[in-house]
Amino acid sequence: MSRGLQPRSRKAAFSLVELLVALLSVSILAMLVGSLLVLGHRSWIDGNRRVDLQRDATLAMEAIGASVRAARKGTQTVSGDNRQLFCGDGTSVAWVGNQLVLNPGGTVLVRDHVLNFRVEIDTTLAGQPVRVTLQLFDPESEGESIMTGVFLPRNPAPDA
Repeated sequence: MSRGLQPRSRKAAFSLVELLVALLSVSILAMLVGSLLVLGHRSWIDGNRRVDLQRDATLAMEAIGASVRAARKGTQTVSGDNRQLFCGDGTSVAWVGNQLVLNPGGTVLVRDHVLNFRVEIDTTLAGQPVRVTLQLFDPESEGESIMTGVFLPRNPAPDA
């Protein structure tokens, strides 16, 4: 028999094309998994920032409400631009720069995220309710929190 007619014995191995296709497939899969992990991490961070923003707004409104309720009726005043609330007992809340500050003491209620703070006192209603609107914004997560509260002073009006 001639040598050309006999079947060749071939060792099992991958060709170069098969190796390149496998390498490409593994690379694409690794990129997809990595992208999903990064996207999930970013979403988790943004969610935490938004929760922090909501928490800050809630705590600020609670502090403002406590200050208004602790003051005597009819002693609250508002600055001309409606950006500062004076509670009559020496307590005030003011929007200073990008911070919401509770005085006396200069306690910063919200730092770096105050977009709007507006106070209105309705003198036509009994008890003179104080309406407070607080708008916070976080540019990194593009999260926004808008809260409005209406508070009534609980202590009786001062004697005339």
